[in-house]
Amino acid sequence: MPKTVLTDAWLRSNTRRPRNDVLTMSDLVSQNLTVQIARSGRSNFLWRGRSGGKTQTIKLGTYPAYSLADARSWADATTVARDKGERIAPKQKSAVQPNLEAASDGPAAGTVRACFEVYMRFDGGRGKDGGKEKRSKFERLVMPVIGDRHIADVTADDLGAIIANFMEKYPNGGGANRLHAAIARMWRWLAFHPIGRQASGLKINVFAGAFKPSTEKSRTSFLGDQAIRYLYQSLELEPENWCAFYKLLLLTGARRSEISQLRKTNVLIERGIPYILLRSEDAKNDQYHIIPLSPAAAAQLEIARKLSGASPYFFPAGGDAISENPISGFTHRHNRIVDNMQAISQAENTGALPYWTLHDFRRTMRTFMSKVSVPKHIAEAIISHSGGKSRLDATYDLYEYFDEKTDALTKWGDWVNAITIDPERYLHPVIAYPVMPARRATEP
Repeated sequence: MPKTVLTDAWLRSNTRRPRNDVLTMSDLVSQNLTVQIARSGRSNFLWRGRSGGKTQTIKLGTYPAYSLADARSWADATTVARDKGERIAPKQKSAVQPNLEAASDGPAAGTVRACFEVYMRFDGGRGKDGGKEKRSKFERLVMPVIGDRHIADVTADDLGAIIANFMEKYPNGGGANRLHAAIARMWRWLAFHPIGRQASGLKINVFAGAFKPSTEKSRTSFLGDQAIRYLYQSLELEPENWCAFYKLLLLTGARRSEISQLRKTNVLIERGIPYILLRSEDAKNDQYHIIPLSPAAAAQLEIARKLSGASPYFFPAGGDAISENPISGFTHRHNRIVDNMQAISQAENTGALPYWTLHDFRRTMRTFMSKVSVPKHIAEAIISHSGGKSRLDATYDLYEYFDEKTDALTKWGDWVNAITIDPERYLHPVIAYPVMPARRATEP
């Protein structure tokens, strides 16, 4: 039987699509877990193993009604029960229920903290970061307020107050909507999922129908040529790894997570041109993506490689050459860089710079592509957007535009080098930026 590391991306791509034959695949992560995809595209999680001298099969659940995390937990529990000599009944759905007390790992049963641990184990821990960002958000903002209270005593007003306090601290950010969504998803899971209801005892979702705290508007800010020059001057005050990180983000137009978590195995060479290969599980939008590196970007990546030592990441946490974790601490670092840029701008009497985020690098590069007449479908492909492609085009047009991307990114890298190395020759006369209030965000 073929084996692979089952992922949500793999399951989504193979589920609900008619097939010519039945596909059965074993999981390399959880022993005895198998997924069987019928000709109709229906995917079933199965436990298959030897018990009582016979090969037995237990149906655990159907994807996506049951998540991959649930299936692995139940499969592991079934295997443990088999090893203890307990009777394993064939063809029973979820024959072994998860141990919720073990999942809570210490907190008093029924408290928000205990229910959160159950939620993270069976649902909230999904995603590319294993739920680290979600856990950090709850530990900082939710648990200090209601973590030790019984979950049945928490009202919608209590949850609304947490979000209101966040909005008061960060009035201009979109983080309040992210916090609202995270809380809403947890309470919905605890109220309606069988495991969640067993752990929490909730019969209704008190947060159901709560309105989003604010209406988000599309950002339109980008860095002008002078701002890029100020950025490079400000980066001279930062450690080399952060300097290379910021410059590589700007020169590639990649997302923050795609560069911060970039592994050395993700960089390859084709015809002498280095490029970043982002597989579907590495990219935020689950799309396979190739980013050719211009000479300017390749130089920054080489600096990062030398600084990273034996770490699997180009940008390890704390700049530690043996760290097994990617770089972090973006908010503090970004605010310091922005403050330094403001100081440089004021020293040159060009006014206050509008606040910008790391994601604005993508808009900055995309704007330049239009300025130098790069075709729209090439510019969109560079930043991993569909570029208006229909579903049919996305299915059949699999050309990677490697050479076209390389030419466009080289133009961008050459221009950034020109305006930062010889600004008097290439920059237009300085125009003062409009005075805007300084802003802090939860994330750059």
